[in-house]
This record gives sequence, structure tokens and C-alpha cells, in this order.
Amino acid sequence: MKKAIVVKIGGSLLKDPTSYLRAAEFIAEVVEKGYNPIVVVSAAKGVTDEIIKAFEEGIERFKRVIEYYSDLAHSLGGEKLVREIYVLARRPLKILEKGVLDEAMRDLLLAFGEKASKIIFVNALQTLIKNVAGVSSEDFIITNCSHGNAHIDFESTRPRIQWLIKNAVENNFIPVIEGFTGMDEKGHITTLGRGGSDYTATAIAALGGVEEVWLITEVKGVYTADPSMGVNPRIVKTMSYNEGDEAARHGVKRFNEKTFHPLKAYPGPVVRVGSYESLGTTITREINREDMKPKIIHSNYSISDSYIAIIGEIVERGALLKKIIELLESENIEIKGVEMHVNRPSILVYISKDNIPKSIKIIHKELIDRGAL
Repeated sequence: MKKAIVVKIGGSLLKDPTSYLRAAEFIAEVVEKGYNPIVVVSAAKGVTDEIIKAFEEGIERFKRVIEYYSDLAHSLGGEKLVREIYVLARRPLKILEKGVLDEAMRDLLLAFGEKASKIIFVNALQTLIKNVAGVSSEDFIITNCSHGNAHIDFESTRPRIQWLIKNAVENNFIPVIEGFTGMDEKGHITTLGRGGSDYTATAIAALGGVEEVWLITEVKGVYTADPSMGVNPRIVKTMSYNEGDEAARHGVKRFNEKTFHPLKAYPGPVVRVGSYESLGTTITREINREDMKPKIIHSNYSISDSYIAIIGEIVERGALLKKIIELLESENIEIKGVEMHVNRPSILVYISKDNIPKSIKIIHKELIDRGAL
């Protein structure tokens, strides 16, 4: 009997027929290694943004999304697959024709992106593996009624996920489920917020008792900083759940802010983050003392506040804060405020927006490149 594993394929990897086939090949490789993957699929790259634009611009904008997916479907599965896309699009189109969208209707439209992507991916995977089944998130992911940013109801979802995984492993089939979406107790489709497919994947793994979840993107792991800030970032090799949760809170790697909640609530799996070629970052519940150090230097901009977050479980937080203040003051960078929490692995330093890039370079060079504390 093969070992269950959850694999999420990120939307940044799904762009055209070739990329869907490459994703399918990757899953086939996972199967060859002796795993029984439960596959979570995101919408194709850019689709969610296009659907959001359709909220304002109307039905013609949404038809572009349908046309995009129908072209993909035609390339990968012919007219039969195209018909499936158009059948899926009927309800969203009827909603847009009415012209008035409430939050529940918006979620239904957004869910089209993931559902269409799943249909196409299942077809691509079936060209390589016979025992593949597309399953619907509404049947397995139960949420509260908070449209646009729903929380998964762990207790209601858990028995459904356990049943799915048990049947998949015992009957040797590969389930493919759309991420980002679920269903509330009233039977309405909900969405989990941007980056919600990561949340879907970690919830399935934690609630289903799966030992590993792989979050596959176009980069080889979580980086120490955004390379656009003029630094040469490294891949963070090890992180704790607390560090991952804090990184998600500040928007690192566009993790959904709820991604690590199911892992902390249940005996969680090992999370591996990376690309097809390399799963560079490993995230576990606990880390060794020698791995407790600054790991990520991340900036956050807003109209009222801008800050740098130094993320990492750190033994000597006082010494680290003193070092950061000295570094910035030596460059005549005004510190507007500092924020630390007892139970959160980060230090936030508030500075002006204009000083963010320079400050990140300075802090990254000293704390990451030199490893100085």
C-alpha cells in the first residue's frame, strides 16, 4: 500500500498546455516514487485577477476567462473537454447576466477559476495515470460563512478528508481537488482568501493524518528576502510552524495567512516548499536550537505604516533588537517604532517607506550574509 502525501500545484506553474502536462508529469513521478498523492490544484496563472476585474467590468471580461480555459481544454482534451468547461461556466454566466453581485455570488464566480483548472489538470494526468478522479471541494472542505476569506471548519471537514484519503490509498487512485474553495453549512460556495490553495493543502494533510505536504511553486523554496530589494537571497532550509505562521502573517511568499493554522491545531505533517526540481525549505513543528536565528527580512508597505519584519525564532531577542537599532542609526535611518510580541517570532521595525530598500540591504547583509548577532 502506497504512502499518502498531499501535493499542491501552484497557479504560477499553470499557464499553457505544456505547463499542465509538466505538472501532470511531476505527479506521475511522485507516484513512481511510491507515494499516493492527493493533488490540490490552483487556478491558472492570472485567472483570479481576471475574474475580480469581471466584478466591475461585467460579463465580457469573464468570457475572456472562459475562452482562455476552453483553448487550454481544446489543446489537451479536444471538444469533449471544451464542453465540460462551458457546462461549468453556465451558472457564473447567468449570475453575471443579472448584473448584481453579492459576496456569495462573487465566491461562486471566483471558484470557476479553480474548478476549470482542475478539470483540465485531471485530463492531463489521465494521459499518464489511469486511476485519477476529480473530486469537488464542496464535498470535502466545509467552512464558515465568511465569503471571500472563509475559515475551514476542522471538525466538520476532518471525517470527510479521512474518508477520502482512506479510500484513495485502499483503492489506489489519485484524487485531484481544487484549492481555494469550500462550502458553508448553508450549501453556498466559499473562498478561502488569496493563496487559499496552500491552506486547502495543509488542512487536508493535517486533518487526514498525512505525514508530508508539498507546496510546489516556480521557485526552489522560501527566500530570506525579496531579490527585488537588491539583495542576493538564500533559501531558508528549515523553519518551524511558528516561523511559517509569522511569515504568512506578513505576506511572505504570498502564503495565505491561515496556511499554518491546521498544522498547529493537529499533529501536523512536514511541509516542504519548492519547485519541481528542488524542495528547498522544510517546515516542521519544532526546530533545533542551532536553527533559531533570523531567517527572513521582509518589508510591508501601507499608507499609514511601513515596516521591516525580521522573522525567526531567536534565543537572544534583546541582543538582536539592539543590533538592528545600531545598524540603522549608523546609517542615519530614523526608527519610528519597534514592535515585539512574547509569543511571536518576529521583530517589526517601523521606518519611512523611502528607507525600506536600503534598510533591508543593511539588515540582510549583517544578519543573513554574515550571520552576526
